[in-house]
Amino acid sequence: MSEFVRRLPVYLLLDCSESVAGEPFEAIKAGLHSLISTLQQDPMALETAALSVIGFSGKATELIPLTDMTQVNMPRLRLGSGTALGSALSILQASIERNVRKNSATTKGDYKPNIFLLTDGRPTDSWMAEADKVRAKVGSNQYNMIAVGCGDDADLEALSRITPIVIRSKDLNPEVMAQFFQWVSASVTTVSTAVSGAGNGEIHLPNVPDLLEVVPGNEQPVTHQSDRFVFLHLHCVKTRQFYLMRFERRPQSESDYRNPPQYDCVAVHPVEDFDFESSAKSSATVSSAQLHSLKACPYCNNPGYGMCLKGHTHCSPGKTATLTCPVCNVTNLYEVRDFGVGSGAG
Repeated sequence: MSEFVRRLPVYLLLDCSESVAGEPFEAIKAGLHSLISTLQQDPMALETAALSVIGFSGKATELIPLTDMTQVNMPRLRLGSGTALGSALSILQASIERNVRKNSATTKGDYKPNIFLLTDGRPTDSWMAEADKVRAKVGSNQYNMIAVGCGDDADLEALSRITPIVIRSKDLNPEVMAQFFQWVSASVTTVSTAVSGAGNGEIHLPNVPDLLEVVPGNEQPVTHQSDRFVFLHLHCVKTRQFYLMRFERRPQSESDYRNPPQYDCVAVHPVEDFDFESSAKSSATVSSAQLHSLKACPYCNNPGYGMCLKGHTHCSPGKTATLTCPVCNVTNLYEVRDFGVGSGAG
């Protein structure tokens, strides 16, 4: 009979929504690559740890099923629209039920799963029931789970419903992402070393990095406007490549709230790999008259954007012109006027 080796299951749930586009998303990919490399060079982690990665945007996908560290390869992370946290938690529980070996009358099973959740926003799907199921398993000592919320729009109240251990960062930048993955790596190494002796797989946190802080259990979460950002999905009319244009809502006084909110463009993000099929569709529509301070197309430098008769948005020269839509290949005369445009789900 082959000897059974108890594994330390490690789950990473990573927010891949369009709100992390740009440097933060590149830092997430670099951080995950570094974490895998670091753990594969650690003898204790190699002996005990098994890794699963679940990415979520409009829907959640188990990018790496629970796999021994010796066999783990870097997964393909893709941006999408939406934050399907409920779906991610459902996949997490199904994977644990299916892949984590349980104790039997004669054999001890795998160690308790150690789960790390990283997000920068608020859920866009039905998540509460799944959150309550996970919280019950955390409360009954079946799971160890830490949730990390980054940036001003992270829904700390939702994270606190999932697990009592919530960590936050006020910023969402490459330095924060690097510290997060280094910290996860150190946590896994610490637990791997502990269970190689007589430990039981409990999380013993290394010191939280400078840019992260533990959220006190009695702190009241701050609620932010759900429409603080608008994301336009655009294609270049010349290269057909995809990019995101991010707008942030201007501050409004009490007297301004009768008027439609106004937004300024704060960034343009070229995107090589976007998950169009699974992206959530937002019902939000804004007028082009509400969108200001446009930034040029990152591929051809066109200063404006337009919409074809089928509703596809793309860059434009910002003046009356005959253009061919890069999505549907229909040629039309475009005129300068206001129109309603849909926003991504964030």
